[in-house]
Amino acid sequence: MLYADPIERHEKARIFSGRLAELQCAEWLELQGWTVSGLEALREGPDIEAYANEGQTTAFEVKFIGTEHDDFVTIQESLAGQPAGGPVSPYDAANYLLFRVYEAAKQLQRSAYNRIAVVVVEL
Repeated sequence: MLYADPIERHEKARIFSGRLAELQCAEWLELQGWTVSGLEALREGPDIEAYANEGQTTAFEVKFIGTEHDDFVTIQESLAGQPAGGPVSPYDAANYLLFRVYEAAKQLQRSAYNRIAVVVVEL
């Protein structure tokens, strides 16, 4: 909130939201009966390591998808009363989602545990 540039504030807010999403996923896992044994916030490795009742550890990689910079600028211009808008390709969104899942899969390759990629989409 202390950055003068709205784009920089937006970028910092996205980073914070991604970290918050990781912690919320860890909390949700605990509510489902998992025991969280490691968080990337506290050590190096996957975002979350947890095990269920049978004791098999699973590595989770959480990817947060929020508002992109271009979309944020369009919203900002619209709120300021300026003409804003443009074409939107559904293929871009699908490709970006697949890219983020692929990115999570590549990060999880380093883990010897069971692996799950989690995608959190901001609405």
